[in-house]
Amino acid sequence: GDYEFFRVFTFSFLKGNPKEALKYPTSIVLTESLAAKIFGTSDPIGQTIKYQNKDSFTVSGVINDPPSNSSLRFSFVVNILSNQWYAEQLKKPTWNNNSFHTFFVLTEGARPQGLVKKFPTLIKKYQDPKGYANYPFKDEYRIHDLPSMHLQPTVNFDIGIKGNEQYVFLFSGVGLIVLLLACVNYMNLAIARSIQRAREVGLRKVVGAIRRQLIGQFLGESALIAFVSLLLAIGFTYLLLPHFGRLVERPIELNFFKNSYLVPGLLALIMLVGLFS
Repeated sequence: GDYEFFRVFTFSFLKGNPKEALKYPTSIVLTESLAAKIFGTSDPIGQTIKYQNKDSFTVSGVINDPPSNSSLRFSFVVNILSNQWYAEQLKKPTWNNNSFHTFFVLTEGARPQGLVKKFPTLIKKYQDPKGYANYPFKDEYRIHDLPSMHLQPTVNFDIGIKGNEQYVFLFSGVGLIVLLLACVNYMNLAIARSIQRAREVGLRKVVGAIRRQLIGQFLGESALIAFVSLLLAIGFTYLLLPHFGRLVERPIELNFFKNSYLVPGLLALIMLVGLFS
């Protein structure tokens, strides 16, 4: 990345200044796990490391490791100007290569499609005519927002570990069908047991229970069963998720702290399942 990498991506810095972390071509920012692996408990800031026994870099920052489900997975970030070939190419007035992804933030109110319309003129102005004289393809720039890049594996030149939107909907649909079947099965069992519980209901009416109290009792029982089922499901998920992750070759985790909607969503699901059942 260039020196503005950490202005576009807001990774949390444990050490160093994000505004100056990639100020120099020899600067390098390490992830927490790599810094611990190389330096242990010592302070890595200002230390020098050598990459592939040729390029020396000075540690200017330490950041948190990227999330395990992120498309942008890396162990370190260096200034792209550390690549001598690229630094030489920047000095030329024309472009003759398109090997890099470029991430940018649009100004407030800007329309992405308006930017796309300017790309043909930009390519025509800067593309090297000699380098592309016998080029069999027509170059064009495309833009995609970051979420679509993560879930749509056909986005132009994928990078990193990809998700698949179709699989997300597929497994969500399968889960919903299984949940509906469980609710219907619970209703069948409740109806079958209703004959046995008729005496209980009758006795409660005799001692003064009203219709609203009886409804509350049965809804409460249903919600309680749903809550206990959720606890069991979470336990099984924690036990089986690592094995399932190895099976699908994807880092899958259940983290209640990183997703603020997860706990409220599960509580709402308990109430919904309890009322429906």
